[in-house]
Amino acid sequence: MPLIIITGYPCSGKTYRAAQLHEWFSNELSSLQNSSSTSPTSPTTSSPSPTNPTPYILNLTVPPPISPHSLSLPPTVYASASLEKAARAAEYSAVKRALSHNALVIADGLNYIKGYRYQLYCEAKAVGTPSCVVHVAASEEECIKRNEARLQRREQEQEPEREREGEAKEEADIENNPTPPTNPFSPSSTPPPYDPPLLLNLLYRYEEPTGLTRWDRPLFTLPTTDPHPPYNLIWLALIGPLNTGLPIKRNKATLLPPPTPSSSSSSLTALTTATTSVIATISQHYADNPGSSSATLAIPACAARLELPPTKPSVGQLQRLRRQFEGMQRQGGPGAGVVLRPMGEGGERWVEGFVAFLNGVWAEREE
Repeated sequence: MPLIIITGYPCSGKTYRAAQLHEWFSNELSSLQNSSSTSPTSPTTSSPSPTNPTPYILNLTVPPPISPHSLSLPPTVYASASLEKAARAAEYSAVKRALSHNALVIADGLNYIKGYRYQLYCEAKAVGTPSCVVHVAASEEECIKRNEARLQRREQEQEPEREREGEAKEEADIENNPTPPTNPFSPSSTPPPYDPPLLLNLLYRYEEPTGLTRWDRPLFTLPTTDPHPPYNLIWLALIGPLNTGLPIKRNKATLLPPPTPSSSSSSLTALTTATTSVIATISQHYADNPGSSSATLAIPACAARLELPPTKPSVGQLQRLRRQFEGMQRQGGPGAGVVLRPMGEGGERWVEGFVAFLNGVWAEREE
């Protein structure tokens, strides 16, 4: 259920920290689920969690971290705006699918754009789950050195591969049966390196998280000198001291309104239906009595009678009056007469209110 957003420079050790968090949370949850007398502990301090596992803990799982490397997205996608947008959408969709009420999701990626971290924060809040940000802090020099080490390792690994590919190509030419190409971006234990110019570009583009923004809170900054992440603090921030999960209050804008007791249609549709029926009755009266002047007209579902004006109103005038009355009902301002209410509580009142509104408008014009 909770979401851990890992962010940091490229080659800062994010994947290593994600693996540490995944291993620790998996072990602690497994021990709690298998034994009722085990409480979560860290390498340095003990956790204040209760000894008895709660139903929330019993149903909680820790899937593997979601990262560009696990999704087979090469680092070269960050060299193009369109490719990076598609890659970020793939990461976002994977995190969104993984978020649920019984999974602890680790989003392991660059996550260097504060707007993207805000999207992940909103997605977690929409599900009703807490989230936190783990900032893997490393200097630019450290990241550049690690990337150079990865480049050298890749060169060493590709040397025997080139030799084997050359031998295989010779045999394929002889047998006229070429071998299929391999996928250079298949997942492996070590993420691939970045091109040096691209690495410097990403270091420049990085937007560091800050605890002043709500989507970056709670923020845990993890220097490279720390051997372990703050397991207990992250546990308390996501699961709580009672192992029941922290309740998250969702924004009202993300909540669907409760269904109304209306048996036929919504309040707005019923209002439109009532006013339209009155307009239709007036139009039918003038169609049946072309030469009639001012008179009283009986309206269905209304006890009061409608006082027609001396001059026949046009269809456009009737429609403008109808829209004016409906707008007053939606706003509930002065002169609205009848507040917007569900059909089950008396939809006929809209008819009565509209008739009274028309009588008042036409009476003022005669004066």
